[in-house]
Amino acid sequence: MPTEVVRFENVSASFGTNAVLAEVSLSIAEGEFLGVVGPSGAGKTTLLNLILGIHRPSSGNVSVYGQQARRSTMRRAGRVGYVPQLETVDWSFPATAGEIALMGVAGHSSYTPWVHTSQRQKMRDVFERIGIGDLEARHIRDLSGGQRQRVFLARALLAEPSVLLLDEATVGIDVAARSELLALLFELNRAGTTIVMTTHDLNSVAAKLPRLACINGRLLALGTPDEIFTDEILTETFSCPMLVIDHHGIPMAAELPDEIGGGHHLHIHDDHSGEVSA
Repeated sequence: MPTEVVRFENVSASFGTNAVLAEVSLSIAEGEFLGVVGPSGAGKTTLLNLILGIHRPSSGNVSVYGQQARRSTMRRAGRVGYVPQLETVDWSFPATAGEIALMGVAGHSSYTPWVHTSQRQKMRDVFERIGIGDLEARHIRDLSGGQRQRVFLARALLAEPSVLLLDEATVGIDVAARSELLALLFELNRAGTTIVMTTHDLNSVAAKLPRLACINGRLLALGTPDEIFTDEILTETFSCPMLVIDHHGIPMAAELPDEIGGGHHLHIHDDHSGEVSA
């Protein structure tokens, strides 16, 4: 039986008087690739922050490898890596891609002269591994969305985490970069890394993942894409009428036709643009 890596036991979380998550119970096994889907504000990022120990639950318990999730413990052990949303990063920060990545080396700053030569070489090896070996000296603000995402992935991988968390990793990158990123994540997963990735991109990301958790203030459903992609589950998850259609044998999620103002539009959630009107 696979080792349990992350466990949520009847977890609720709130900010002040605002409840964000309620009574979530969830188990994530070693080597799993879990997609967490839901609309903006559903609690997806909060769920990741609970695993990281950044937020503490208002009730219930979150454990990682059997120990209570605490920020200091996760950082010190180097077991959990984190790739943030690109839109949360200040790209005017004066740093190169290599310097940003070296910030992932626990206990060191890339601006100090005592980053060990072996750590710099390790960073270069990771850059080569994920296809950005020529970007080390480039300023982070000059890179494309896909390149920036890989730099932050390299930053997380430098700590050699056994668990990798990604928050909306495909937002702000083009179709080709998204496909390359997913292929890289599947390669990491096959090598044994447990991956938890939040997304609201149903057809081009969530549908390709082996297991999904639907979140909207609470855990609504858990299963394979075939089990999750139903009108009822997606409608409840996204709080709007959703329709699952068969597209050459592949289930695709779409908003029901909008007849307001006489229009008849079927919005199919796909690609980096979020939706396509038909």
